[in-house]
Amino acid sequence: MAELFARLRAVLRRAPTPSAWAWADIEVDPITHAVSRGVDRAELSPTEFRMLARLIAPPVGVVRRRQLVDAAWPAGASVSDNTIDKYVSRLRRKLAEIGTEHTIRTARGVGYELV
Repeated sequence: MAELFARLRAVLRRAPTPSAWAWADIEVDPITHAVSRGVDRAELSPTEFRMLARLIAPPVGVVRRRQLVDAAWPAGASVSDNTIDKYVSRLRRKLAEIGTEHTIRTARGVGYELV
């Protein structure tokens, strides 16, 4: 068993670390859970990070509320609409903090879209 763990650690050491990815003028760092634009940077909570990652992930467009819940919370979690709205509000504020012109648009009755 110890040999198996040693081999697993060796494989993980050689695995590439995830690098930051960009959408428009926004850069997202999966290691630090931060969003930045140039030198301006905002830290994201793990839930905010997962929501933003889902909004950026292809196919880009309107993301249904249920898709955000599935991406950001554990399977089977019961998340109220108010909770989703609060997290989207926080993400909007953090995007504004870094000075990007992009924001999260509400698609009434459907979900959200990063525009």
